[in-house]
Formats: sequence, structure tokens, C-alpha cells
Amino acid sequence: MSVFPHISLAQARNFMLARQHLHRPDIAPEEVVRSLVAIQAQYIRNVPLCFWSRTTRADLDWVSRALNEEHTLVKTWCMRMTVHVLLSEELPLVVGALGELLRYYETNILMQKTGMQRDEVKALEDQLMRVLVDGPLEREEIHARIPALKGRPGVGWGRDVKSLALAGEVVFAGDGGSVFARRDQWLSDLAWSLPDTRTARMELLRRYLASYGPSRLQ
Repeated sequence: MSVFPHISLAQARNFMLARQHLHRPDIAPEEVVRSLVAIQAQYIRNVPLCFWSRTTRADLDWVSRALNEEHTLVKTWCMRMTVHVLLSEELPLVVGALGELLRYYETNILMQKTGMQRDEVKALEDQLMRVLVDGPLEREEIHARIPALKGRPGVGWGRDVKSLALAGEVVFAGDGGSVFARRDQWLSDLAWSLPDTRTARMELLRRYLASYGPSRLQ
């Protein structure tokens, strides 16, 4: 006899609708992000729609203010190595859980596609951090200062800055297109202390099951 509870498909659907806040509860938009962990943002115009469908407390300009003025939200690469928006205060959690693994994977892809060695990749990353010390720069400005980044395969997918973003060192500067900033400057008030990797991953697992479950083991 199975020790696991059995739920119907209808129950599972209703559970997910409620946990995804799609019954539009009157909760703060920050709590929407916290429960979802991160909001897919490859097309940034979809992000306000995510809030509009889940809470009555976020007007049409809330996302823009949070990303560009208040910096309570941050746009970066994380889960699935794609662009998401998350609470700035939770960036250490996500980087602590996934950053080292995803950065290693991204660096290996870059080495395979370019023939570069790991120390060469690291040298360009150090140069990029120095270039950004004077403030946010558009991708074209970065490439003008570091020409070696311009011709990389997959630049349009972030192969020029993504590795540092996965490590939490670089973020998008607001909700604009391809403008990047150092995290320590853009989120200057954020205390940067990464949690233990196992602890962070367990927290993400609990949050995933709470908002997206029930789920199969894989």
C-alpha cells in the first residue's frame, strides 16, 4: 500500500492555481516574486503582465520603478541560464544555490566554442569588471573597450557577460536592453554574503514544491 497521498488531477490544478496566485489575492507584489522565486524576463514586457494577473497592488509602472529607481528587483541570468527578474535581496540565495555550477558550465561552453583556456577567460572577466567600475555600460560600449568580447560565439545570448552574471558580479542595469552594471554598485545597499550551497538548494527545492508542485522526482 502506497504511503504517499493520492490527489486528483483537478486537485493538482487547483493547488497550482492557488499557489501561483492566479486567483488574484490581495498580496504585495514583492510576495508574488518571493513565492515564484524568479520571473522569466527574456521579453521584459511580459513581466508586468505576471504581476497584473496575480495581484491588485502593482500598477503598470511598479516593475519599472522597482528595477530602475528603487532597485528592489534585479534582472539577471539565473535558472536555466536564462534572463529572470527576482527580488534583489534574494540574489545571494539564487547565486549561492546555482551560481557556481552554472558558471562552470557556461565557462566550459565558452572554452569549447572559442578554444580559450580558463585563465584567458578569467583575465577577460577581470578586465570587464575594471571597465564597469565607472558605471553601467551598453553592450556596444563594452565591446568597444574590450574588442575580444565582441566576436564571441553566442554574444547575443550573453556569452560576453553571462558568466559574471551567474556569479552575481554583474547584473542588468534596470529593465533596459543590454546595459550592464557591477552588482556591488547597482545594488550597493545589498549585503553580499552567499549561503551554503546545500542549504540554498534545499530552500529553492522547498520553494519550488510550494509554488509549482506537485512534481515528479525528476
